[in-house]
Amino acid sequence: MAEEAPQEKKAPMTDEERLALCQKLDQELDDFINSLEKKRYTEGWPEDRWEEEMDKHPFFMKTVPENGDISPLAEGLAKLKYDPEENTPVELATSYKEDGNFNFKHKNYRLAILG
Repeated sequence: MAEEAPQEKKAPMTDEERLALCQKLDQELDDFINSLEKKRYTEGWPEDRWEEEMDKHPFFMKTVPENGDISPLAEGLAKLKYDPEENTPVELATSYKEDGNFNFKHKNYRLAILG
């Protein structure tokens, strides 16, 4: 078998060396960020209507839309949470219990009873 060359043991860094390395890395990161193309983000929600947009999103909506149309995403989420073919009886019971407790805590007593 070939003998392995002994590895040189590196001396631990001093506090000054660590500080210098941190400053160098910080400067490199700042330089990189400053070199990126500056452009305005236009794909998001408008700042003046973000709450309205959040209320329309299936993850954040607090009420069902007035026309009764549920988005496919919201329908899929509900199916994942409440479909007996996707969940065991214990998982279903836990989901309903958590919903009831959440509604009771937020004083939505009718919803808490229905759940």
